[in-house]
Amino acid sequence: MDLISGFEGKWCDSSQTYCFELKITDVGEGMLDYQEQEPYQESFRITYMDVYDITISIEGSGASIP
Repeated sequence: MDLISGFEGKWCDSSQTYCFELKITDVGEGMLDYQEQEPYQESFRITYMDVYDITISIEGSGASIP
C-alpha cells in the first residue's frame, strides 16, 4: 500500500491550468477528483504500477491513462 500512496495527491499540468486529485479508495481502485469550474469525480482501476509509473483505467470510458 505504501507504493500506491506515493501516487495520491494533487496533480497538475506544467502550467497549473488543469489539475485533479488522485484518491486511493481500495487496493487497485480509486477516485479522480476534478476541481475545475464544476467539481466532478470519476472512479478508476489501477491496471499497472511500478515505482516510477502508474496506469489507470477510468470506469465506463474505456480509456487508459499512463
